[in-house]
Amino acid sequence: MISPSSTLHPSSHAVPDDCTLVMAPSTIPNAGWGVFTLTERRKNEPLLRRRTDDHLLAYGDLVIQLPDLQHPLGAKKLLWEYLWDARETGGQYEGLQVVSFVPGVAMLANGDATYFNVLPSLQPNMDSAGATRRRSNSSPGIGAFTQYHNFTWYVSKDMAAGDEVFINYGHGWFQERGFESFVPTHKRMDRPTVSKLRDEGYCLDNLRPGLSSIPHAGRGAFAKRNFSKGTVVAPVPVLPISKVSMQMLKQHHDGRWVETQQLLTNYCYGHSQSTLLLCPYSDMVHLINHGHSTNDSTTTQKSANVRLQWSTTHGPQYFNRSMEELQETSTRLMLELVALRDIQEGDEIFLDYGPEWSHSWNQHVEEWIPLQDEDYVPSYVLNQQLSSRPLLTMAEQKTRPYPDNIFTSCYYNLTLEDIEAALPTQHNAGQPQSQRVAGWKHSDGIFEPQNLRPCLLLDRKNNDSNHFYTVRLMNRPGTKEKERLPKTIAFIVTQVPRRAVRFSDKIYTTDQHLETAFRQPIGLDLFPKQWLDLQDGI
Repeated sequence: MISPSSTLHPSSHAVPDDCTLVMAPSTIPNAGWGVFTLTERRKNEPLLRRRTDDHLLAYGDLVIQLPDLQHPLGAKKLLWEYLWDARETGGQYEGLQVVSFVPGVAMLANGDATYFNVLPSLQPNMDSAGATRRRSNSSPGIGAFTQYHNFTWYVSKDMAAGDEVFINYGHGWFQERGFESFVPTHKRMDRPTVSKLRDEGYCLDNLRPGLSSIPHAGRGAFAKRNFSKGTVVAPVPVLPISKVSMQMLKQHHDGRWVETQQLLTNYCYGHSQSTLLLCPYSDMVHLINHGHSTNDSTTTQKSANVRLQWSTTHGPQYFNRSMEELQETSTRLMLELVALRDIQEGDEIFLDYGPEWSHSWNQHVEEWIPLQDEDYVPSYVLNQQLSSRPLLTMAEQKTRPYPDNIFTSCYYNLTLEDIEAALPTQHNAGQPQSQRVAGWKHSDGIFEPQNLRPCLLLDRKNNDSNHFYTVRLMNRPGTKEKERLPKTIAFIVTQVPRRAVRFSDKIYTTDQHLETAFRQPIGLDLFPKQWLDLQDGI
């Protein structure tokens, strides 16, 4: 183990002249970090963007879905303050109760239900980054990285240089946490000057996403500008959680119980002698893949070109705290990602994950048996391939079924009033199933993922080149009681346009749920002795 005191090297975190977004202390007292723009922003402008050829391309960060947390006490602070409802990110069908870990702006920026100035894209992109279940292209990396990516933020109000970025958690988020009086207004310090932000802040747009050059690794992080040796490439604030909180217990259809681990495990830093995980939550750092440490004479393109070190101002003061204290209190616990050598714009960023990770991965590759699930088709593939094609009704699916892992879902703004009106009354309680019929109507926000419910396609009508469906809305597994449609009522919606119908994956069927998916934390040898609770005699 390397002593923490030997790793507190001051490094330059000077903000580059062309940096547009920084992390710095929030203008809200006691609110921790905040995100600030260094340039003027216009409404509808992406918060993060990069130039490709002759145009600008918006980009965003990963989303890591956490289904059915078994030990929430080990991630109490994480759950309480940082995680998102998966219905906001399109991940609600990953399990019965799903929350989303959304690094970057979603976790760094503070929330203001009244004065928010950025909004996310409707939902992240989804794809397998080339790792599929088909035998011809089966990969040992399948299920080891999230398929949810490019969760992008857009400016909703014009912003001046120096403005803090605020996102909309919603009034419910504050009220659930006892902050009713906190919702309408925040007492803030004055807007910091751009000069002060450059002096005190860390640049957040030094990295961009892309497909990794490493086979089976999925996506990677790439330098957006040149970095000299010793420069801080990215801040790495971390959330301490217990390893036990990442355990999962699943029951299969044959009755077997299988213990697995949450996908988030692969994105957190750990130590073999500690029950603690440190989960980073700043922009793009989760995309950094493994590269072996080498000496200068054997450096290759895929050798580690960055290392982690503790921040001299946001690390040492927490080393003597117990793990329970770390998980219960607000901290600014932070590492820094530092360039080991000069890095050029466009270079992929690599970090040495440590010998235990390397051994675990090599063993996984050796024991890997290619999957032979030729009938499996993920929902995002069908949504791309059949985006403008007519969909099969339930009657047609009897002879031409969709893949077993797929069901159809519909965008419909089902209100609590609709559900209450459909509840059985004293006059029809116990009677055979009846119907309630409503027509589909477009409304603001109807295509947000929280309005996506399972639906059965009963009928299809063709109108010129358009297709409209009569559907029956169903309950999503895990739907809260107050949001459930009663079984005694068939809620029918007519005139549903094709664009309001999507394919969705049945719960526990996506790649991250595969029993053979690789799981191993990133190795970090910077843990102070106080946190090594698995040592003999401790």
